[in-house]
Amino acid sequence: MMCAGAVVLVDFESVQNIDFSQLAGSRLVVFAGEVQRKVPIEVAMGLQALGERARWVRSSGVGPNALDFHIAFEIGRMVEKGERGPMFVLSRDRGFDPLLTWLGAEHRIPARRVTCLAEAFDAGPADVGAERHASDPARPSPTPAQPARATPVPAAAPVAAPKPCANGKPTAPTPPKAAKAAPAKTPAKKATQPQPGNGKKGGGKPSAELTRQILARSQKAARPRRRATLAKHIRAMFKVHAIAEREVESIIAKLIANRSISDAEGAITYHF
Repeated sequence: MMCAGAVVLVDFESVQNIDFSQLAGSRLVVFAGEVQRKVPIEVAMGLQALGERARWVRSSGVGPNALDFHIAFEIGRMVEKGERGPMFVLSRDRGFDPLLTWLGAEHRIPARRVTCLAEAFDAGPADVGAERHASDPARPSPTPAQPARATPVPAAAPVAAPKPCANGKPTAPTPPKAAKAAPAKTPAKKATQPQPGNGKKGGGKPSAELTRQILARSQKAARPRRRATLAKHIRAMFKVHAIAEREVESIIAKLIANRSISDAEGAITYHF
C-alpha cells in the first residue's frame, strides 16, 4: 500500500508554474520532455525542499504525446502498487480527462486534471465527493437542477426567430441563391490554395518539411542563427495554428535528425 496523501503528476511541458505552498503533505512527480533543458530556480528550490516526496521523470523520445504516455504509464504503475489517491494531473492537455474519469468510475480512485494547484486543493471536499459518487446513487440530484437552468436559453432563441420570419418574405428568395452560389465558389478557391498554399507562412499543417521549405526561400544570412531565435521564428510561421512549445521543439528535433540543420550549443547551422 502506498503512503497516504494526494499525489500530483506534473506535465512540465504544459505547466511550468508550480505553487508549492498548496502542496501540504502531498507527493509530487514532475515529468519533463526530452528536449527541455531549463528549470526555473523557484521550481528547483521547491522540489529540493520536498525531499523524498518529490522526484523527476524525464521522457524518452520526441513526439506530440510522448510525455503524456509516460504520465499514463506511471499512473497505472502507482495504482498497481496500491495507490488510492486522490490523484491530480497538472496539465492543460484535456487528453488526460477520459483516463482520470475511468479511474474514478472503475477503481473508485479520486482523480482529475487541474491547470493549477489551487484548483486542486481549494476544492478538497470535491475529491471525496467524486469517490462517493461512484457508490452513492443518491448523488445525481445536482444534475437535474442544472438542466432547469438550460431551459430558458432555448426559449430565448425562438423569440428572435419569428422577427426575421415576418420580414423574411421579400428577403427569403435572395439568401438561398446566395448560399448556393457561395459554397460552389468559395470551396473551389480555398481548396486549391491551402494545398499548394505552402507559399504563405503557416498555410499548411506545421511540419519539419514545411518549415524547411519556408526557410529555404530566404538567404542563409537572413535565417535565425540561434536555437531560441529559430523557435520563435517557427512559432511566427505557424501563428494561425497556435502551436505549443513541444511541437516547435519537435520540428527542430526532426530538422536536426534529417540533417537539414545542426545545433552546436545553441548555434544553428543550415545545410540547405
